[in-house]
Amino acid sequence: MDLAPEAAAKALLYASLLLAIGANATRWLLAPRLLSSARNDSSEFAVALARICALAALVMLGAQAARAVAHTASAFGWSDALAWDQFSVIALESRWGTSWRIQVAAAVFLLVATLFVRVHQLGGWILTSIAAVACAVSMPLLGHAATSPFGMFLHSAHILGAGVWLGTLGCLLLLRRHESTNLLRHFAPFALAGAAMVVGAGSIAAIEYVVSVDQLWTTPYGRALVVKLCCFAGVVFCGYRNWSRWSVLPAGAVSDRRTEILESALALAIVLITSVLTELPHP
Repeated sequence: MDLAPEAAAKALLYASLLLAIGANATRWLLAPRLLSSARNDSSEFAVALARICALAALVMLGAQAARAVAHTASAFGWSDALAWDQFSVIALESRWGTSWRIQVAAAVFLLVATLFVRVHQLGGWILTSIAAVACAVSMPLLGHAATSPFGMFLHSAHILGAGVWLGTLGCLLLLRRHESTNLLRHFAPFALAGAAMVVGAGSIAAIEYVVSVDQLWTTPYGRALVVKLCCFAGVVFCGYRNWSRWSVLPAGAVSDRRTEILESALALAIVLITSVLTELPHP
């Protein structure tokens, strides 16, 4: 079976979900820390975050559709992937389709919640955050972790931690004109907390899936995991470099984007590798 189409759709799904989680983390953890004297700036910042979250939800829905088509193709071939009779078997009648529909419903909930932000900002953001968590919790339903509640918990925590860390960084880069060195300094402890969740949950999951050290280089899953760990080490190094630079810059100074962009690029590489890992059999 060709893993590339489903892995590509899953990579897009993970990337958009991390950005949605990051938008919510930024709204609750960083937006209130903008100077109170810049109330208009803070409001504009929150609206821009809602736009990012809405776009992420739309991309998630598109990725879910592509994923269902790819899964249909893996069962019936690409010539019948768009035929309703075959597609409905996968999306509406199979056990895989049951979990897939839960994920689609969570993404629709997220999109509607972001639209509600314009009607009532506080209530809309509460709903949006609940929807983002629902999306994260539903993700492991179609993967290795679906077989156990503990695995579901680990993968959900892994995704939420990555969203708080890397998704928030992505939002800060996208909303650069709102950014200040002071805001980046506030980001550092939350990035550390998110990274700790990623390391903790990921380490336990890796120990469960890789039962012997030699499997790290003798199995496709192990080799992909090693590449992911190398990219992760690069992200950690970039994050530390960013933090050490932000801590000495004067308030209002413009930081160097090169390391931040490299960190984001490595984070995207991690997303791509993770999408492949979830399609590979365990050792």
